[in-house]
Amino acid sequence: MAATANTLTVAPGAWRAEGAVLTIAAKQSRIELGSGAVVTDGPLKMDAKGNFKTTGLYEAYTPGPQQADRSPPMRKTHIEGRITGSSVVMNLHVDGERTMRHFVFTQQGRAAKLVRPL
Repeated sequence: MAATANTLTVAPGAWRAEGAVLTIAAKQSRIELGSGAVVTDGPLKMDAKGNFKTTGLYEAYTPGPQQADRSPPMRKTHIEGRITGSSVVMNLHVDGERTMRHFVFTQQGRAAKLVRPL
């Protein structure tokens, strides 16, 4: 947890969960999933109890080459969660999907990479 100008934010860096990597930076946060990625503007801002709620954009990855000159379809994603000790508990709901995704992230000391099978 970091405090800046009366705003609490989730600590910057790399966090990992089963099937996902969360990278938090000052300008954006990114959640890499096996099927795509979610990007938010800025870090995750929390209330005094450690709860956060924001939105992001989800880009679905497709098999095979993707066209570099065409923007992929982006879907709004609702993100909410809380800090519990040294973990970030997060729920993601991508517009148009029936189920909510649930993750428990733990912070790691170095950058992480999610490897997707071909």
